[in-house]
Amino acid sequence: MPDRSLSKMVQCIEAVSLWVGKISSWMILVMIGALAIEVVLRYFFASPTDWAYELTTMVYGSYCVLVGAYTHLRKGHIRMDAIYIRFSRRTQLKMDLITGWMAVGFLALFLWVAWKFAIMSWQVREYSSATTWEAPLYPFKFCIVAGVLLLLLQQIATMIKDYLEIQNRYLPTEVNRGGPKP
Repeated sequence: MPDRSLSKMVQCIEAVSLWVGKISSWMILVMIGALAIEVVLRYFFASPTDWAYELTTMVYGSYCVLVGAYTHLRKGHIRMDAIYIRFSRRTQLKMDLITGWMAVGFLALFLWVAWKFAIMSWQVREYSSATTWEAPLYPFKFCIVAGVLLLLLQQIATMIKDYLEIQNRYLPTEVNRGGPKP
């Protein structure tokens, strides 16, 4: 019975990763829109904006951290397969668990540091000094916290799946059937 509850937890985490990844993908349209406005105003009206470049940078940074868990879910991160693919599936899973614990440690530390920076930014109401627009930075720093938290949860879900598969007790869910196979 614990395997069913673990599988349910994995399914929930993967559903959140999938949902956030799909919603975040719409941020690309915001970037395209801002850049299109900048190009039209700069080259056709000789009146560049103060905000388009900075907005695009902030939205792209937020996009990159928010889709990290989705990318991990779909096995889209880079991996060195030269030796890894020569091992049995069981050995691969064991290696994934070992490296997974290192990733969890790194992501937990990253989350703690990002949280401290985001809170400090919120407390001082940090604004950008890169342009005269002076955009607020604290919402974007909280996107870093959210992205790292989601990636940490997705890593934990992946490790649970790997452990259950090693034990031959993994119960596949609808969400995790879709990604490419390693």
